[in-house]
Amino acid sequence: MFGYIKTYKPEMKIREFDAYKAVYCTLCKQLRKDYGFLARFTLNFDYTFLAMIRMAANNTNVAVKKGRCPFNPLAKCNHVCCDDASLSFSAAVAMLMVYYKLKDTCHDEGIGKRLVAFMVLPFASHWRKKAAKRYPHVESIVSKFCQEQERSELSDRVSFDAFCHPTALALSKIFSYDIADASLSRGLERLGYNIGKWVYLVDALDDWQEDTIKKRFNPYNRRLGDQVTYEQVAEFANKQLNVCIDEACFTYDQLNLKNFNPIIRNILTLGLAEVQKNVFGKVKQK
Repeated sequence: MFGYIKTYKPEMKIREFDAYKAVYCTLCKQLRKDYGFLARFTLNFDYTFLAMIRMAANNTNVAVKKGRCPFNPLAKCNHVCCDDASLSFSAAVAMLMVYYKLKDTCHDEGIGKRLVAFMVLPFASHWRKKAAKRYPHVESIVSKFCQEQERSELSDRVSFDAFCHPTALALSKIFSYDIADASLSRGLERLGYNIGKWVYLVDALDDWQEDTIKKRFNPYNRRLGDQVTYEQVAEFANKQLNVCIDEACFTYDQLNLKNFNPIIRNILTLGLAEVQKNVFGKVKQK
């Protein structure tokens, strides 16, 4: 995941934003506790969302405690205390994703990004081993997803939906991991699938112009042709992305989750659309 799953702050109440920030800060502390100081720098909003979804799905008892930020001891920083492994789980997923993302960067990016990736990879490899030891099945999910994603993008006979499928399937399995209630598990699978598909498509849109210039794979070009214009890509992408958001919102409504409900609803109904709008604007200005 790539940091696209964010809140829309202007429409949040102060107490909601404080709760969201508390989960983010606590996940930062969890990364340091489980994987060391440098692991904190890999944190993004996607894993905060995952932690909240997991705590909501598990109906976790959550308490908020006041504390101070380890990076700035003068700043106050709330933290959450919960009686399940949602934060540890999200931290492990983050470490696994970081490792495989860096491996991909070492193969596909320019010399500058490759150099940085090679420098960080030994640390990420250590993090991956620790995460895999704690959650071997999740490591298998992420590893297989990366292999399937690469295989689908190398094929000349794959449909547009099939390009999205490995990422979407990985998130569906991660969202529903170890959820005992069968009905809830199926709902989380559907939610994760649509969120995963949206993330893949918005990231591909974000990279579209650079991929076109460098003649790299991009699902929009494979579907619409290499000579496609921004306007054509924007029209097609907007429809695809909006369907993912609509399906995710509909599925979430059926789950009837209580914990962090206003925050999760803000992300799904407003945050994703705002990120989508910003990505469209950024691509258009390039």
